[in-house]
Order: sequence, then structure tokens, then C-alpha cells
Amino acid sequence: MQFFRKTLKKDLSSEGQWEFLNMWYIMIIVNDVLIILGSAIKEQIERQVSCIIYLLYVQKLKVKVKFSLFFVLIRAVP
Repeated sequence: MQFFRKTLKKDLSSEGQWEFLNMWYIMIIVNDVLIILGSAIKEQIERQVSCIIYLLYVQKLKVKVKFSLFFVLIRAVP
């Protein structure tokens, strides 16, 4: 936009400015940010589930735990 001001001595219209702003680039950036956030949330969920599975395994060594209780605990994970 500064190119037009310096060389042509006039401002670019708002429609012309939108042509320079390619919406595909914005969509790609937003998509990448959402992928990163989704991956981080997925890692946290997997970490919580693996911790619960480990705790159940340790408890199973001490006391037998029913298989149905395992699914109840997994559903209770926020």
C-alpha cells in the first residue's frame, strides 16, 4: 500500500486493499493454530487416561477390580 502512495501519489481503495490480503493465508494460519490447540488438548486427555490406567493396574495388584469399574472411571475423567 505504501508503494501506491509513493509511486502513484494516491491511496489504494478499500477494495484494492482486500485484494492484497489473501484470505487463504488467514485460513491456513487459523487452521494451524486450531490443530496445535487440538493436539495439546489431546495430549492432556491421553496423559490423564494413562495415569488412571496405571493407578488401576497398581490397585489390581492389591485388590481385584471389576472390568466395569474401569469404564466408569474412564467416563468420569473430565
